[in-house]
Amino acid sequence: MKNIELNNIELAPLADFETETSSYYEHYLNRAKDAAKAENITVARVAAPEHDTFFQRLMSSFTGLLQPKPDSLASCDVVPNFDSPIDVPAIPSGGDECIVIKSKQQLRTLYHLLHADEPDGIPILELQALVGSGNQWDVAHELRNKLGDDFIQRTDFLIMNKTGKTSSRGNYWMTSESKRIAAGILARSDYVHNAAADHRHVGRPGQVLAEFMAVFPGNDDDLLFVRDGTKAQWLRLLYLMRVMNGEWVSRYVADELLDSRNVRQVVRIANAKVGGVAIESKTRTMPNRDDGICEYGVYRLADDWVDKADKVIKDKLASAGKVAN
Repeated sequence: MKNIELNNIELAPLADFETETSSYYEHYLNRAKDAAKAENITVARVAAPEHDTFFQRLMSSFTGLLQPKPDSLASCDVVPNFDSPIDVPAIPSGGDECIVIKSKQQLRTLYHLLHADEPDGIPILELQALVGSGNQWDVAHELRNKLGDDFIQRTDFLIMNKTGKTSSRGNYWMTSESKRIAAGILARSDYVHNAAADHRHVGRPGQVLAEFMAVFPGNDDDLLFVRDGTKAQWLRLLYLMRVMNGEWVSRYVADELLDSRNVRQVVRIANAKVGGVAIESKTRTMPNRDDGICEYGVYRLADDWVDKADKVIKDKLASAGKVAN
């Protein structure tokens, strides 16, 4: 497999907070991909001789603005040349001996990547649970900003997800040089790992889902529909909200049932399909990985949108049936 620097946005079962940032990251990454494709496209910028007209000089200046900017193409979010070697992390001036990190999530990320047993590293979803982050991409991005674009590597694999659909998921890992630097940072930061909390947080998504299924009001057919990866996530989420009949559904449950990386984005799409804020949300609190308090989202279908939601679901299924026939 080839190494890919591009970090996809995906939400984990645990979150310290929810922001609008992650959905904007996805839009930014798509723009970065387009910029990478345009890296080898150059626009001729001809010097304007004295006898050129004003219009020619103006157009020459304008086309020059269309050339890709080297600074933007050098971002760590751009997909690199797969044949290029892995670079040594770019350590800030003063050497790695002066680096001290205070963020507990960043320190836990370094610890788990340093002690990863498999050469392929740790799957992102597993690492998010171990670290206790709402978005492991953010944590890795912050570490890269401090320690260099190549400090944390990522390799993407095709896997069969929880809904039976093939998708791309990434593993994070570190080179031997990065591990040497990480070990020094952990020592200087006086990091002491609390292994007792690992299992509790890694197992929490399954526990939350089991508690939900114990009171799930739907039948087996409803559950099969929600888990059907051949159908759009927004449709399955809307169907789940309809089955729940106004009861609140945790984002962790929705993520698990839909195999979603960003259920908030799925909610936005579903609301756009219905034509308004049909799925409403609010936040609740719970203990986080560091014995503090974090917020997480819960969702439900608003009472005055039930009829419209039923119509959208019915029309979508009817349309899909005609295509299948």
